[in-house]
Amino acid sequence: MSFAGSMVRSSTISGTVTVAGSGLADVTVTLSAEGMDDMTDETDAGGGYAFGGLGAGTYTVAIALSEDQEAAYNFETTSMN
Repeated sequence: MSFAGSMVRSSTISGTVTVAGSGLADVTVTLSAEGMDDMTDETDAGGGYAFGGLGAGTYTVAIALSEDQEAAYNFETTSMN
């Protein structure tokens, strides 16, 4: 078998939105980077999210809570390099 082309490496950014150690479902998570359209995902029942097929770069992950979630929870921003 032969292959002609370029190998493209891609990565995934994933995480969990938690409150007091328990995953929080239905949180909108946005991934952004310079030069690309924002990507969004909603957390699953365990609070998990994932963005795949990403090239090298610097990315920002942000969450947006519903009005009910904002009334019930207080989040702090965390930065990770």
